[in-house]
Amino acid sequence: MFVAFNMYLETHLRRQSLFFIAERSVLTANKILKLGLYKPPTVEPCYVSSAPRPFNRSQFWKSPQSNTNVKEYSIVFNILKVLYTSNIRATLFGGSVLGARRHMGIIPFGEWDVDIAVFSTDTDAIEKLLNAEKIKWSYNEYGFGYHINNGTNYYTDLWLLQSFENGDAICVGIKKLGGCKLWYSHFGRGNSLRMAKPAIYNSWVGPDVLYPFGPYLLPIPYDSTGYLNLEYGIHWNVSCSEYDALVPCKKYYGRTPFVFVESASKHVLRVGKEVKQVFDCPDKK
Repeated sequence: MFVAFNMYLETHLRRQSLFFIAERSVLTANKILKLGLYKPPTVEPCYVSSAPRPFNRSQFWKSPQSNTNVKEYSIVFNILKVLYTSNIRATLFGGSVLGARRHMGIIPFGEWDVDIAVFSTDTDAIEKLLNAEKIKWSYNEYGFGYHINNGTNYYTDLWLLQSFENGDAICVGIKKLGGCKLWYSHFGRGNSLRMAKPAIYNSWVGPDVLYPFGPYLLPIPYDSTGYLNLEYGIHWNVSCSEYDALVPCKKYYGRTPFVFVESASKHVLRVGKEVKQVFDCPDKK
């Protein structure tokens, strides 16, 4: 045990050293250079609202090409709508924000869930609401919130976040189950040392913004670009694997829907050269 602790401490101290940080920065920079230097795309906050709504220009999501079924999206839409009408703030979270911004939907490879951030720690109110809507739920085993079985190949996770007066937010989860710290200790960055902890986000400082997610407009963080930069690195729109692994997205362009940014207010979803959906906001609704 003493030897193991010494190895843990030695590795921990090395990770705090300037040499290690510089080494990691150089490796990351090299990967970015291989992908191409660029500035991560932004989205103009034209639909400033938390009220989820159908997106009429979404016929693509009813086709086999979309790789998902409309039912998956309708379940998520109904959950967010119920939370909104009950005055509980909620947005897409984690990989679902990435899926929205990069694919206008669920990530079409290797993704089987939708993540929702719920800005409330009132578990009694949340559970009462879910029960009233006959939504089948269970506690997530890693403490961050609730697991919802959609009755399909996909499932939905609700992450409980706490927001502060200055607009910052942090994942707290359900404390009696270990809270978000339990999940981050297993799956966060640096998880082999069990050192990771929930990040403090400032991406929700502004009002939520609606963005296409399947056949709906669903709320995402006001600064979704900043959020994705923090969670996945600034290469999130050109590298199609988690964090800083080098798997260029362009290898999937011919068969998978991707968002291409024509301007901050006009994003186009294409499979190959074929346009499937256009999201713009000239009227600033």
